[in-house]
Amino acid sequence: MARPILGETAFPFSSGLARTATRVGRVHILDLAGFSALTERKIAEDPKRGLEDISRLVTGFFSALSSRFNEAGIAYGSFAGDALIAAGAAGAPLVNAAAFRALAADAARAASQPLSFRTGQADGEFYEAAGIEGGSVASLLWGPAVSAAFVAMDGSPAQHAEPGAPRRIPDHELSASASVAERWSLVVRLFDPQAVAQALPRTVVQLLTLCSEIAEGQGALLENAAQDDKGLILVLALLRDSEAEAEKLREKLLQALADLGIPAKAVTSRGQLFHCQPEFSGARRRVVFGAALNRAAKGLLLAPRGAAPAPEDPSLSGIRAASFVGRQAELARLDSLRRTSTTRPVIAFLTGPAGIGKSALVREFLRTLTTEFVHADLAPVDGYIALSAIRRVAAACGFGEGFVPSPEGLSKLGEALPRQLVIENWHWCDPD
Repeated sequence: MARPILGETAFPFSSGLARTATRVGRVHILDLAGFSALTERKIAEDPKRGLEDISRLVTGFFSALSSRFNEAGIAYGSFAGDALIAAGAAGAPLVNAAAFRALAADAARAASQPLSFRTGQADGEFYEAAGIEGGSVASLLWGPAVSAAFVAMDGSPAQHAEPGAPRRIPDHELSASASVAERWSLVVRLFDPQAVAQALPRTVVQLLTLCSEIAEGQGALLENAAQDDKGLILVLALLRDSEAEAEKLREKLLQALADLGIPAKAVTSRGQLFHCQPEFSGARRRVVFGAALNRAAKGLLLAPRGAAPAPEDPSLSGIRAASFVGRQAELARLDSLRRTSTTRPVIAFLTGPAGIGKSALVREFLRTLTTEFVHADLAPVDGYIALSAIRRVAAACGFGEGFVPSPEGLSKLGEALPRQLVIENWHWCDPD
């Protein structure tokens, strides 16, 4: 039986819609050496064939890794650069270093290309967050044990795995697994390894929420957040191909962080962003990587800091009040429709230009609800996957990877749906 993925309903609520937890256990790191460079090289050689090759690699490797994780009681946490961060699921037996390396090698043999990797692990305290507001960050794992695992990885010898027997991957799996786009992006470094290891969940979640809302207001998306060997790193992608817009976002974000006394660096970069959505324990996790991001991360070493050192536990309690202003008429209209929905079905469409604040308005409205609701978010790849929106709603309701949108499945989903259902980015829904 599959174990629950890291960051699901077992977490207590602590900040807005995010769920956080403090745990003591074992953290594992799997660093895929040269993964971003391989992606860039393949697509440069032949864009169409290269994307298909990388899609097969991603699908084969992550499908196998997810299966091995479930069997071993390991839960996905987050992805930093080319490194995957995971932790032992609560109550699961500990997996030692040799067993984890064997697990990774076994999964690598399911890939369509040779893979090299290193591993590291450490025991201790760490933090988890899930349901972080805005952007595409579904979960985050950080803390002292993560820092120690990166240190342990430094002395780990590289492992090399050749692919095994080829696996035929259906076309619908390929379209669901990967996409590539040339984008301007902003790579931000918050804290250093010691500071991020000590940062409390409330602080980190509120910082990510702030960065996501600033990005949305500037026509950008918070694509990823993770702890790596040098601190907390964020990736924000510009929706418009504009260097000026990227620089404007950099200046605004650094200024907002400086006003809070948060030490930060930021570098803009243009290059290929590779997205994939591997499935772990029935839930798709959006991963973004690319050689351009890795180069930008290295450039952060030379970038000046945008603020003085932060206090031990910066109080960010004023961020929420300052970041959502106005829209009282829209909130009142949504509340009126909510009351009407108690007597008859109501569908409300919230539309507007990118960056105008649609998601922020929705989150503010959801914060006022006292009854149960389900919140699902669509992604660009959903436009190419039949019934993908239904599957995302089902996942948000707790259905696992075995959900089938058959008449019986849809009936069960209808019974599980609460009174309020919110679907963001409906324009990415497939025609079916």
